Amino acid sequence: MNGQVAGLARETRVLVVEDDRSIGESLVRGLRQAGYAVEGVRTGRAALTAASPDVVLLDLGRHGPPALDLRTRQVSVDGRPIALTPKEFGILECLAADPGRVVSRQQILERAWDAHWYGPTKVLDVHIAALRRKLGVPGLIETVYGHGFRLGAAPGRREPP
Repeated sequence: MNGQVAGLARETRVLVVEDDRSIGESLVRGLRQAGYAVEGVRTGRAALTAASPDVVLLDLGRHGPPALDLRTRQVSVDGRPIALTPKEFGILECLAADPGRVVSRQQILERAWDAHWYGPTKVLDVHIAALRRKLGVPGLIETVYGHGFRLGAAPGRREPP
């Protein structure tokens, strides 16, 4: 049986997403010792560009109540599933890739719609308003006037270092 488990570990690619360097390094070291192929990253943006893993260990503590499952495209807030449209999920995914970073309207439109989308950018405001309402976390999606939007820290939560 141990041979089967060891064989499975060697074939399984694990991505560890942890903003705390010491915790991330410990997880990566332990998984490697167990025989897994492991990559460790510290941000959501880095996770999105990582090689396609079999398993993702994601620390959801480094920012607020929404939990995004990129594989199944599902979102929950405090364990409660939130039904989002594909565009709303795309917007949230774009903002969550690097919490705190300002993302321009154009960047969001190119990512959540496509690079060749043409139309009024006001459509983004409508989707942002719906997303804010559905998530129900005031102050989570911040407007940075003249620049775009960012995923801020939810009230009562501190920003990660």
